[in-house]
Amino acid sequence: MMFPVLKHFSSGEFNHPELMLVPFLYWLDLVRDRAKVAMVITDDARLAGDVPSGGSITSLHYRGRAVDVRSRNWSAADKWRVAEAVMFYSNQAPGKIELELVYDADGDKHWHIGVDDTAKTHQLLESDD
Repeated sequence: MMFPVLKHFSSGEFNHPELMLVPFLYWLDLVRDRAKVAMVITDDARLAGDVPSGGSITSLHYRGRAVDVRSRNWSAADKWRVAEAVMFYSNQAPGKIELELVYDADGDKHWHIGVDDTAKTHQLLESDD
């Protein structure tokens, strides 16, 4: 797959850009543009069998439909803008939104942003480990 030309992301920001779903990437670029908040991708598509500690084998990452973005340096206003942008473009996403706010025991904070083409509803999830 040829990585698409995006306004805010380049292939070098992804571990496995060739495995990412292109419509998801276009949608994520729209979200980033509206939010006007820097997004550092810490996880994207995963190879089969590559299950991180605490990860799920059914994660949207395995289908190229999710990224984790670092949120620990975002202000409260930044978080609001990202959440608002995700909701604003929810009907244009290539699936139902899966937004999970993750706060790991090691102090890492990130937001899991994914789209699930098999889901019936959007989901806002919280995880503290």
